[in-house]
Amino acid sequence: MYLIRGIGNIETFNRKFPNQSMSGTIGNFDGLHLGHQAILNQVKDKARESSSASLVFLQSRMHLSILQLKMKILQHLREFALGEKK
Repeated sequence: MYLIRGIGNIETFNRKFPNQSMSGTIGNFDGLHLGHQAILNQVKDKARESSSASLVFLQSRMHLSILQLKMKILQHLREFALGEKK
C-alpha cells in the first residue's frame, strides 16, 4: 500500500512510479477505527482483483479536538499499511 501525504507529493509519486496502475482512496485518516479499516481493506481487495497497487492519499489532518470527539484509535495508518497487528 502506497501512502501519499499532501497534494505536493503527487508529482513526486508519478515520477517515481510512472506506469503503476492504482486502486485508491482519499481521506483524512487520523487513526484507524473500524470504519477506516473497512475502507482500506476494500481498497486492498480491489487492487488485488485488478492487479494494481493500493494507494491512500492523505488529506491534511483535522484534529479531533476541533471536532470535539473522543475516539479510541485502534491502529495507526502506517501500522495498517505495513500489515502490523496491534
